[in-house]
Amino acid sequence: MNIERYAPKIATYIFTEVTRNTSSGTWCVEFDDINSYYGVNLQEDEELLEAVKEHLWKDFGHLIADFEVYDNLFDVNLWTNYCINDVDGEEDLWEYED
Repeated sequence: MNIERYAPKIATYIFTEVTRNTSSGTWCVEFDDINSYYGVNLQEDEELLEAVKEHLWKDFGHLIADFEVYDNLFDVNLWTNYCINDVDGEEDLWEYED
């Protein structure tokens, strides 16, 4: 397996899944979803898992407040500016000032 090729793609997948699904800034992406999509096994491939974590920080660290890996999932917390489903107070954006 080419870790240098898969790790950044998996990190991008994780970040994209989080931004598309969260409305609070927090979302979990399970290893099973990643394994199924990419045909890998993150539970058994520690080197790939470490490379994915490194790329998640390197490529998206300025957008991610924090993340943890436990129970075969990535638990990611975004800065709320990057939650595309965060609509609380969004009506204020469209109010016109007189």
